[in-house]
Amino acid sequence: MHGVWLQPDVPSICPRQRHEGRRRLRHQLVMPVTFCRQSRLLRLSSLSAHRVQTPTTLELKIMITLPRLALAASFLLALNAPVYAIGLTGTVADYGNPAPEKAAGRVITLGADSKYINVENGETVTIRVNGKAITWAFYTFPSITSFDLHTIAPQDVAAGAIRVYVADNPLYRGG
Repeated sequence: MHGVWLQPDVPSICPRQRHEGRRRLRHQLVMPVTFCRQSRLLRLSSLSAHRVQTPTTLELKIMITLPRLALAASFLLALNAPVYAIGLTGTVADYGNPAPEKAAGRVITLGADSKYINVENGETVTIRVNGKAITWAFYTFPSITSFDLHTIAPQDVAAGAIRVYVADNPLYRGG
């Protein structure tokens, strides 16, 4: 059906003299057309027209909103990731970690009548109990102010019912 001519319903689609392209008509058919500037007519280049499926308003809103929601969700997860990484584990790591004896800032020797010891958060101390030594770097959460020494002592050390009181580090106190 070459040679069929259509009157264009819009002004020129191309500033050049001839233009091969696609034109969307009102009834949503897309047809390859050739534009002739001299006669201001559109000529069908082929009958291989096909229907184009256009998204509805709701689909457009979803297409715009969904990536924004995904971005917001990933941002919120990224902000909350450190919160889940820090927390009480129920292990000795909640009270600090073992340290070499050379790292100790002071040595505390406990006798048979000792009931408690005082340390500061961030302090490394060697504790001598019945001839055995424990060197510990105290790094506790702010919610932990005291605990029993036997929770961090090895099994071969008889720590008894000695309480460890952890004070705030003066370097980090406000004031």
